[in-house]
Amino acid sequence: MMKAFIFDMDGVIVNSEPQHIEVEIATAARYGATITEDDLSKYMGMVSPEMWSRVKKEHGLNGELEEILEHQITEKLKRLKESDLEPIKGIPALMKKLSERDVPMAVASSSPRVYIEAVLTKFGILDQFVSIISGEEVEQGKPGTAYLLRNGVGTWCRSKGLCGTRGFTQWCALSKSCRHDMYRLFGTGCR
Repeated sequence: MMKAFIFDMDGVIVNSEPQHIEVEIATAARYGATITEDDLSKYMGMVSPEMWSRVKKEHGLNGELEEILEHQITEKLKRLKESDLEPIKGIPALMKKLSERDVPMAVASSSPRVYIEAVLTKFGILDQFVSIISGEEVEQGKPGTAYLLRNGVGTWCRSKGLCGTRGFTQWCALSKSCRHDMYRLFGTGCR
């Protein structure tokens, strides 16, 4: 019996990756570097501070990290607001079925909380999630799913009585999009 369903957001609830890539390429250019979509692929699944710290170091960006972070999130929120993005096909139906079965839903994403909430609000589904976990809010480990599972999602599931101390994965389902993150799941016991 499933006791909770935990969604990733980017690539699962919404196809936001193209917008992220556009903003990240434009942000790098604004701060003096040329990067490509291929360059960005190695950063996929990282939280923004870690990603931009690495991009700054590896590509020689000008400007302070905080300024770069503020610029890119402002641009992402602006593009989100102006976009016609909708939930990925099948997500509203899945959420309806989970709700009908009283399965609590959460979002665990490496995106900043402000972006997660903006997406969920745009789609009118924010109130359907009992918890939102941003990778920027949990103890940092290596980028990707592993730290969210160990520090954020696992803590949330235990706090809701959805699992014991050995793990939550026998009772919870997790939906992820990033192939880098999928490989990291094998070490966490997630199904």
